Amino acid sequence: MQATKEEVYKSIVRYLAVTTPMVDFKEFKEANVCDLVLPTILPVLYDFKEKAPRKRVTVMREKQVVSEDSEVGGFEEFVVMDVISIMAERNILIFEAKRESLGAAMGQCLLAMKDLRDGNKGGMIYGFVTTGDVWRMLSYDGATFQVTDRLFMVFDLMRDDKVKWIREYSLVVDCLYAALSKGGVKEDHVVVG
Repeated sequence: MQATKEEVYKSIVRYLAVTTPMVDFKEFKEANVCDLVLPTILPVLYDFKEKAPRKRVTVMREKQVVSEDSEVGGFEEFVVMDVISIMAERNILIFEAKRESLGAAMGQCLLAMKDLRDGNKGGMIYGFVTTGDVWRMLSYDGATFQVTDRLFMVFDLMRDDKVKWIREYSLVVDCLYAALSKGGVKEDHVVVG
């Protein structure tokens, strides 16, 4: 996981270096926040696919979420799913990015998580909300939503201190691995009589 954290660090630093002065999030627009999600998640997804038994995990951008009663919901910036076959997929986790606040992103993300879990017919669903510099991980098991404390991803002069980033700011990478490992998996309980 250390090598993946280094890749995420490098990807974020490169993205920020070519899009905005390090780190002036006042100038960030919502599109910048969405675009910052990709350099954060792609190295993790790539590494996960290479090492895990779930080889068909893929990310879709701007995926529309449809509820069980066929009501069309909003579009989620990113949805990660396990493609079972041409006609079947299991949703694992989603990302909602908002520039203005985590609260604005959280409401939309929680509703989408419920709809995605219902569509999976069970299992744990994970979500991440972000303003670019701050993230929160959410989980939903069908009964309870859980939310982590704020996870900080970037800091001033981050380009000059990879060790500090890996030690203090890379927790989102750990959370992504946990979500990819457990998300969308429906546990079958067998009763032995």
